[in-house]
Amino acid sequence: MRFINERYRILGGKTGSGKTEILEAIRQKGEKVICLESMAHHKGSAFGALGQLPQPTQEHFENLLGWELSDKPANEILWLENESRNIGCIKIPDPFFEQMRNAHVLEMEVDRKIRHARILAEYGHFSFEELSDKTVKLQKRMGGQHVSKAIACLADGDKDGWLELLLHYYDKTYSFSNDLRAKELITSVTINWEDKAHDVNKLISLIKVKG
Repeated sequence: MRFINERYRILGGKTGSGKTEILEAIRQKGEKVICLESMAHHKGSAFGALGQLPQPTQEHFENLLGWELSDKPANEILWLENESRNIGCIKIPDPFFEQMRNAHVLEMEVDRKIRHARILAEYGHFSFEELSDKTVKLQKRMGGQHVSKAIACLADGDKDGWLELLLHYYDKTYSFSNDLRAKELITSVTINWEDKAHDVNKLISLIKVKG
């Protein structure tokens, strides 16, 4: 029988969905939130170190996480962002990661065009050198041909074309990871970003359903 961690709610969504921004809005509503990416000084993807402070040591990260967990009431729902096991060079401790993987997920379904625009707004201002350096690091996972095309797009100033190639890879990877979760733990929620307050209230109301 599967153990379900009822304390946590995991906010999921493909790259560019705006999970971190929504989590902060959820925090402002008085909900208990832990932002692992803020503690790790990294946004999780191959480009997640851009614009961030140097990452803490693994020990310091685990100390921060332990303090955050002990500081939150055990009887209250705790929101976290859906993360891979590694956030940059930081590894989420195995016991905690397994608890996250066995918690209810509110999966943000955001239109690809919206995600595309949000990613460009966040990363499009970085230089060719910075973006191409990070893109090259995806070669083993994306394949040399696709990476070469992506860098050629960057060289031509075609950041839309560059991003579409990356999104194909990231979406495929995210879907594969989500497929490993138990389907009964995932609730899909359409987020259109037309009214953030409405979107946030909709997500918060769903924790009562899953509680």
